[in-house]
Amino acid sequence: MSCFTCQYLFPFIFYQELEESMTQHQAIIHNLARTAIPLASKLQPSDAQRITEKVAKVTNRWRDVTVDIRARKPR
Repeated sequence: MSCFTCQYLFPFIFYQELEESMTQHQAIIHNLARTAIPLASKLQPSDAQRITEKVAKVTNRWRDVTVDIRARKPR
């Protein structure tokens, strides 16, 4: 491959793999949030609050990561 091809093709290949991985991880994050809420409702209030806060932090961090990755998408 020429340097031109490497310079412009590889970022797209890497980004495509990254998007596929993000899709898989998105399902995990979604399942975590979906299952944590019903489970937390069965706990003591202090434990439920702690679990809910941790899940919120994870989902917020995931949202921040996905926004950052999409902002870096090769053009």
